[in-house]
Amino acid sequence: MRNKGYCVRAIRSDGLTFNYENDDWMMTSLEGAEFPQIEVFTEAKGIGDGDLITGRRKGSRTIEVATVPRNYDDGDYRELRRAALFFHNPAFTYDVEITYMGDVKIAKGCAIKGLTFPTERYRKNASLKVSYLSPYGELFAVGEEQSNLSSVTARWSVTRAYTSGKKMLYSTEDRSDSVLIEYEGTAKTNPVIKIIADGYVKDLVVKVGDVTCVAEVTLKKGDIVSIDGSKAYATLNGEMIKSPVDYRKLKLVPGANLISITSPSGTAFKSKITYTGRYDGI
Repeated sequence: MRNKGYCVRAIRSDGLTFNYENDDWMMTSLEGAEFPQIEVFTEAKGIGDGDLITGRRKGSRTIEVATVPRNYDDGDYRELRRAALFFHNPAFTYDVEITYMGDVKIAKGCAIKGLTFPTERYRKNASLKVSYLSPYGELFAVGEEQSNLSSVTARWSVTRAYTSGKKMLYSTEDRSDSVLIEYEGTAKTNPVIKIIADGYVKDLVVKVGDVTCVAEVTLKKGDIVSIDGSKAYATLNGEMIKSPVDYRKLKLVPGANLISITSPSGTAFKSKITYTGRYDGI
């Protein structure tokens, strides 16, 4: 019987998927999902015993999964084997979705590092073992979190109540220049900030925690500035903004993060912040 609380699903870069735990396959082991590889760099002290810790980093992550066909039937086993060999192609990249005790996390951008599926004797089910290498040290949440620095309030008080000669108010928009995000991930992540101008805007001051970045731009109504914290540059209507500012400094840390987006010219813009949680393990 399929174990819904303990399974792995791989999504190939062309959209094809493969489940290692379902009615046809029984997953027998999963390794590498608990913690990333941690590298610590040291240097001998000039005087005395011991070493100096000069740096530390998270290395890439290897996910190893093993599964076996549940039943052996000449036709079924042949088809399952054909499908498995077809799916696991080193020419593609893979997102590996891991479910453990109901929690779901994703190892992104994986390459196949190793693959075994022996040609066992007749009526002996071979075990399929796949080793995936993710360039990221962390696992990712399934979806994005979103926060807006504006809210819309409906202004209908009486349905279809009209006052002659007066403008009807369907809704009003309240804007704030800051928002507090309670980030529940266990590793730092990069926010993506989208700013839409609805009037004249001169320069944008973006602050995430203690880090401040200034985008020197002049905007008119309809212009869109996108700041992806995983990239060094921002864009204006899809085109790179030439600037010495490195936006990769903008990071959310586990816990409370105060984000503010302001302009010396006023508030003729609205902002949206999205991010994907990162986790050291599952």
